[in-house]
Amino acid sequence: MDRIYINDGKGNFSRLPVALPSTNGSVVVSHDIDNDGYDDIFVGSRSVPGGYGLSPYSFIIKNTRDGNFKPIVQSRLGMISDAKWANIDMDPEYELIVVGDWMPVIVIDQNQEGKFIASYLKGAEMLYGLWNTVEIADINNDGKLDILAGNTGKNFKWQPSIESPVYLYIDDFDGNKQSDPIIFYDFFGSYRPFNTKDVLGLQMPMIKKRFNKYKDFSKVNSIEKLTGKNEKSILEVKKITELRSLVFINKGEYFNPTPLPFEAQWSSIQDFLWNKETKEMFYVGNSDEFVTELGSQSANPGGIINFNHEAIHEEFLPLPINLNLRKVEKLDENNLLLIANNDYMYILKKNK
Repeated sequence: MDRIYINDGKGNFSRLPVALPSTNGSVVVSHDIDNDGYDDIFVGSRSVPGGYGLSPYSFIIKNTRDGNFKPIVQSRLGMISDAKWANIDMDPEYELIVVGDWMPVIVIDQNQEGKFIASYLKGAEMLYGLWNTVEIADINNDGKLDILAGNTGKNFKWQPSIESPVYLYIDDFDGNKQSDPIIFYDFFGSYRPFNTKDVLGLQMPMIKKRFNKYKDFSKVNSIEKLTGKNEKSILEVKKITELRSLVFINKGEYFNPTPLPFEAQWSSIQDFLWNKETKEMFYVGNSDEFVTELGSQSANPGGIINFNHEAIHEEFLPLPINLNLRKVEKLDENNLLLIANNDYMYILKKNK
């Protein structure tokens, strides 16, 4: 269960006795959505336990000002990894920018009646990624906020595009009351199941019955041939069309997607830190969370991108190459704190 702890101003925290929605959460961000002086909360959910690929409920939770919190919005946005509140369209209200796996960048805004409406980021409706993180900053110094989105990078087994996406199909294909995720990808111009016949057979014994021979399985080029189920009748169909980390430049009516420099695409990007004064973006990354067939990402733990004129990769951070980083924070003008999974925390000190 999620919890809220109240600080008494002296560093002493006490748990607030409120019931919050039970989720497999990934991110919590706060913002005063109705300008009443009390912060409200967005809780982004990562997954449905035991049902990879299914979209869990995420919540906007209202602070009722009496020591309680009330969910006012619940929506199956996707497999959320990060979110930020920001005013990206220069209207009176802040928007919520949400990213995650197998989904495009989503913007949640309030209409004139105060109702929250979710839509795809304009100009990037076709860019479905495995997004890890989002940062909001005025990259080109034009007074409009831009969006940076950290993705999995190009150094990856899958190479999807808008023309040839990677597909994820989720349904109870074998009728055992459990969802089955099946991935198809473009293999030299023809779609093939990502998993082998043996792996799929362990997941769904019916595959062994449908395909007695590996030769027969090698001819499978669609979800219908594999399972006998038509794509239109499948519970959820998701896709990936873009694996590059991007900056979405705010053009007013739409956002123009631009890839980050080549060096920043060597591995997944997990977090950004914007230095407004120097127009530099610090990023950290790597990941060892993918299945064996996809391999671990350990080519680039982090670096610095300079946005003074055009995006230039300035340098790599002096860190162990396979460090699996998740967070970068500014301690002061000369020191950065880096937080890794299953490893030490690091402090980087700026030299002369």
